[in-house]
Amino acid sequence: MPPTARPPRASTSPARRALAGAVALLLALLGLAAVPTAASATELDAITGVEITRPTGEIHQWDSIRLDATWAVPDGARPGDTFRLALPTSPRIVGFTDTFDLADPSGAVVGSCTVDESQFVCTLGDYVATHTGVAGTLFFWAQVTETTDADVLVFTTGGGVEIRVDVPGGIGEGEGGGGWQPPTYPVKGGWYDRSADVVRWDVYVPGQYLTGPDGDPVVLTDTFDPRLTLVEGSVGALAVPVDRWDDGDFWDAGFWMDPADYVVETGPAANQFRFSVPDAHGADYVYVLTYATAVPDDARDGDRYENTVTGLAVGDVEASAEYAGAGGTGGARACARSGSPSSSTATPRRA
Repeated sequence: MPPTARPPRASTSPARRALAGAVALLLALLGLAAVPTAASATELDAITGVEITRPTGEIHQWDSIRLDATWAVPDGARPGDTFRLALPTSPRIVGFTDTFDLADPSGAVVGSCTVDESQFVCTLGDYVATHTGVAGTLFFWAQVTETTDADVLVFTTGGGVEIRVDVPGGIGEGEGGGGWQPPTYPVKGGWYDRSADVVRWDVYVPGQYLTGPDGDPVVLTDTFDPRLTLVEGSVGALAVPVDRWDDGDFWDAGFWMDPADYVVETGPAANQFRFSVPDAHGADYVYVLTYATAVPDDARDGDRYENTVTGLAVGDVEASAEYAGAGGTGGARACARSGSPSSSTATPRRA
């Protein structure tokens, strides 16, 4: 009988009984009849600490920072319960999108986490139904987008608890071009682009190094880490007049070259390609070769990838880039929760 029905009278006519039965059937079909409801997920205040572990020195606008957090859930936590942490909005910290599992030492998945621009959210799995004292750590990367004189960043849990993280000296101005003058010899740089999940490489070659003494183009060979894969269509070349270098802020001042005006050939090895500019200008230009490489599926935070350019008269030019990923751990101090339908000898689900 629906919850809103009145108490039955002492006697009811057959017609009324038939009508009541029809109404009850209709409400059941519509899902309005009283039925037991499943327990809903609970938002937990599980974050117990947050720390910036990289960089270890001063922090500037546009820096990427690694955030490490500790967490612990109460013994009453259930599968599907969540915990989260909102990133500061003033100054604004933007998370790099990522997903990862929280795994115990045996590989059993405790829960899964998602990072987006404004927060991270972790959802507990079946593990918590059979374990107590569940706790662990996690880490992810974010970018500082604003400056501040304040020496504290304020993070907020899903329950509204503020977690304050010390930033001695505040967040300084970004270095930008940094007063970087046009290079007079070849240099190379690389960095991991979290937004695209690739390592990006730039090779800066003053024009005079791209033409040999005999007037023929110099062929450079770029050798990247064999664990990486060249992203198809990512190779480009920018010609920058020295007088438009603008202290290193040259990307909008240079000229993207037509592919017909430079040569890119894959090989000779799978992790190599060759580059040349047949009609390169001299020392009045700097040529910037830029491309991307995909990281392997098993990349882990801290993995370093090397890259070398050969064929230059001044010798080899080397660079490296470090992968910045997210991850976490979890574990328990006991393997059987009182009253749990699962036994303490149950085999945990592995990642």
